[in-house]
Amino acid sequence: MPYVLPVLLLAAATALILSAMYRSWRRRARGVVVTDLPALPAGSPAAPADPPVEGVYVSTTIAGRPWERVLAQGLGARSAVDIQVLPARAGLPGGVLLTRRGARDVFIPAGTIHDVHRASGMIGKVVDTDGLVVITWQVGETLLDTGLRTRYGADRARLHDRIHSLLVATGENANPEG
Repeated sequence: MPYVLPVLLLAAATALILSAMYRSWRRRARGVVVTDLPALPAGSPAAPADPPVEGVYVSTTIAGRPWERVLAQGLGARSAVDIQVLPARAGLPGGVLLTRRGARDVFIPAGTIHDVHRASGMIGKVVDTDGLVVITWQVGETLLDTGLRTRYGADRARLHDRIHSLLVATGENANPEG
């Protein structure tokens, strides 16, 4: 019986800490203003010339701040992903389609992409030199960085180049060396 009071105090402290963590997580989800994400255009796009690239959706952060994860709209959920780069065709805008397993799919229209580069890490993942492909894009007034890790190292340069070709097609000035 002499341990009842310490056990109750420890349980109360644990409950208090978990409650504070949950409130903080919810506040962060509301803190970054991300309006509705762009929807995949009506009508199914033609199959891309290249097959999807398998990988991991690492996270989305505020552009330039790789340690500040965006939680709104499900963008903070790490998941397996199939990445398709869709060129503009027959009135359908081009873009990058991220088909995520266990999380909401994300479509990044080509016109919202500001840059594509490679990085060594962002929140939730630190990898070898230039192991992530990072897409800088805009939703509403907010610039975001979305990090992708390809399953196979040989796919990284090819994915970067395909996304960069969308920037060239839309007239954006992106970092060609990545």
